[in-house]
Amino acid sequence: MSTVEMDATRPEVGQAVQVRNRLATVRAVEPYDTRGKQGRLHIVEVEYLDDCRYPESEQVLWEVEATAKVLGSTSLPGVDANPPDLPVSLQSFVNAHRWTRLNRLRETNDIKDEPILGVWNSAIQVHPYQLEPVIRALSMPRVSLLLADGVGLGKTIQSGLVLEELLLRRRIRRVLVMCPAMLQRQWKIELQRKFNLNFEIIDSDSTFQLRRRMGIDTNPWKAFPRVITSMDYLRMPDVLQQFMQASQVGDDEGQVLAHAPWDLLIVDECHHFAPSSGSRASQRTRMLREIRFLFEHRLFASATPHNGKTVSFTGLLELLDPVRFQMHYELDDNTRSALRDVRIRRLKDDINANSLHPPFAHQHEPESLEYDLSDKEVALYAALRKYRNQGEEDLKEATGKERWLGKFIYSLLTKRLLSCPLAFARTWWRHVEPEPEESEEDDLGLFKLAEVSAQRADDQLKSDEERSVLEDDTARYGGLWFRKHGGLTNELQDNVGKALEALGYDRETVEDEAKLGTLAKRSDSKTDRLVQWVEDHLFVDGNLRDDERLLVFTEYKETLFYLEERFKQLGFDKNTLRMLFGGMNAGEFESVKNDFEDAAAPVRLMLATDAASEGINMQEECRWIIHYDIPWSPSKLQQRNGRVSRHGQMRDVHIHYFRSGEDEDSDFLFKVAAKVERVRQDLGSVERIFEAAIQRHFSGRETSIDAVNKLVDQTIEQSQQADELGQSSGGDIADLTRRARELLESTDDRLGISAEGLIEILKTSLTVEGAGSLDEIIDRPGFFRLRPPPRWEGLAKQSLSVGPKSDRMEIVFDGSLVEREKDGRRIMRVDRHQCLMRLGHPIMRQAMTTLCRQLHDPTSKQPIFRWSVAGMQGSGFEAL
Repeated sequence: MSTVEMDATRPEVGQAVQVRNRLATVRAVEPYDTRGKQGRLHIVEVEYLDDCRYPESEQVLWEVEATAKVLGSTSLPGVDANPPDLPVSLQSFVNAHRWTRLNRLRETNDIKDEPILGVWNSAIQVHPYQLEPVIRALSMPRVSLLLADGVGLGKTIQSGLVLEELLLRRRIRRVLVMCPAMLQRQWKIELQRKFNLNFEIIDSDSTFQLRRRMGIDTNPWKAFPRVITSMDYLRMPDVLQQFMQASQVGDDEGQVLAHAPWDLLIVDECHHFAPSSGSRASQRTRMLREIRFLFEHRLFASATPHNGKTVSFTGLLELLDPVRFQMHYELDDNTRSALRDVRIRRLKDDINANSLHPPFAHQHEPESLEYDLSDKEVALYAALRKYRNQGEEDLKEATGKERWLGKFIYSLLTKRLLSCPLAFARTWWRHVEPEPEESEEDDLGLFKLAEVSAQRADDQLKSDEERSVLEDDTARYGGLWFRKHGGLTNELQDNVGKALEALGYDRETVEDEAKLGTLAKRSDSKTDRLVQWVEDHLFVDGNLRDDERLLVFTEYKETLFYLEERFKQLGFDKNTLRMLFGGMNAGEFESVKNDFEDAAAPVRLMLATDAASEGINMQEECRWIIHYDIPWSPSKLQQRNGRVSRHGQMRDVHIHYFRSGEDEDSDFLFKVAAKVERVRQDLGSVERIFEAAIQRHFSGRETSIDAVNKLVDQTIEQSQQADELGQSSGGDIADLTRRARELLESTDDRLGISAEGLIEILKTSLTVEGAGSLDEIIDRPGFFRLRPPPRWEGLAKQSLSVGPKSDRMEIVFDGSLVEREKDGRRIMRVDRHQCLMRLGHPIMRQAMTTLCRQLHDPTSKQPIFRWSVAGMQGSGFEAL
């Protein structure tokens, strides 16, 4: 191949060009050495200025593009030859150029004099504290951030702001968001609705569909520049191999030359990757260690990154930035200093205290729902406690693995009984199943089966159905191993079984799925108390209230379905009662969640497992949470409460836990939960104390709540001195808030961006198109409906349609028109039939592209002459 001659007219950044028969602006020019094969070429990144939405930008080899040319420089306006433009038309033209080109034609890390345009690209209500991650990220050559804000501060929004600004400044292109499977769809919707960014979810289903369209050998990781995937999908060996292959490039002989790096990695709920101390790294941890070097920038987010173990926390920091951090059992001064550079941690109380208008609602101290156990229930609790205590005694001389398995099984049985009798009964009857006659498993074989099932069940990311099966297998194989191990007598097991039968939970009834409704009709003191609360708070004169909703959490799917049956008997149906649990179809999960958030939907009661406790937003219509059972992990409590006690909540939040004075276990857990709530800002440092205290209590060793409280308080004091995680970051919160507020005001002032300016751009572009209109809704000032021109019809249908009939959304440009005030808090609430129009919305981008194209498009029906007369009336020369 002959060498291509250098084109003297190669473009420069900012110039207008025509390439592949499309008008475009040059965003970047980089030399490319072909090592003698074609000489020195240039990779030119262009942004197109036409109606085609894909690709919106592209990289081309300039010298080999047959029809590429640089468009001539624009001369001064022809005042003597052309009539003046209307002032509003010229101003809209100028604004369209300013607002679409800002930050895109140069890279900069100095933001002192640089506006933050991402705020006006995003359809969100921005609070000053949310800009700290953006400010920190823009000041870093390579972004390494641990966003460790407390539950409910909006880490997804802040991650999106960082992502948006880095994209606008051309510092990133290829992005991977990794999160738990149940949060994938929420991430996709949030990024699309609030930031106008399109991401593709890659999972087994989407990969199958992609290969049906494009061929069996298609690698999905090469097909899209912006991707969302689940941490457990990418950890699969074959999927990880495909990802690594997609992240490499080769020469003509197939030799791997280098990794083609992704630009930004966002890891949501990153605590799931924290290495366990003293044990083999999990598949998730090993996967992240392998792929982390493929990313130029990394942003980790979690409200609970510190589980109380320094070695685990530093292991997580090493995954974030292996140059600055190494996995250690304690933090030295250098590590602490580096941590302050990458960590951002604020709490709701801190933000409220430093805000003129506190954005977060008050969360009341937890309240108890007192209930009295019946004599038969007391007998069941006592029988299980004796069985558990004797079992712990018998295992004192066992090996470490055997003691761990025993504790797991006794804890499982206790947790299920504290949840509800049915959840316990189903596991109990599996636990005491006789060994099949044909079984040939010896003592060691049964132990291994139980151990493997327990380890897999202990994985917090399992679906509820899978976890239930694994826990039942653990209880069954563990029970068989107990009996072969020669420990417990059958008498203690028989006592538990008799107590269950006395309550009506015999084996035959419990194992018959058809009899669930019959079991739900039986009296259960805790559920009776829940039903009473619902009748008192959700009903008025026998009818469901319109202004209240309740979220009930439980650990177990069996409890979930049991409660569903009870409430059906109270008159709830599939419209007024919904459920969320792990293993649901992603679309159904999102639909149920949206119904609970929709003020017009009839749903009033949501029953949920912990599959809904991370990353799910339920604050818009609900302020009540009842924990039907109390998880033994304090961080789970905080995650649950954070579903309604979070940014966007307008009313005070109320949390309830059950408590029975007749059962020492229930009473102990309530007191622990109450203490957890009081020390939630220091939870990372004391979580292991709570967990150890719970284990001691349920192992039969005396643990007073006073002793636990004292130890917790001492640990908090020590932790604050050590400052391993910290309560805030980057200096004083008040100072950061002031800086961020000044940056917001500077952006508005310097660019002149306003709702009125956006309206004029859209109206002017419709005039240029020669069709369509933007009409203000009668009796609703500030709210509009768009009648799109024919060329925009497809775009409008895609971005402004809502509901099964594809009704057209209302458009609002001024965010203050969709703000609501309650107790001094102003919260933006954009209804599902409304669209907050911002610069990043596809319609606004189309409008600005239409105006920018006028300068170089000779076929434009409404050419721009680039001069006007201030204060002119009329149009053309007649106005002079």
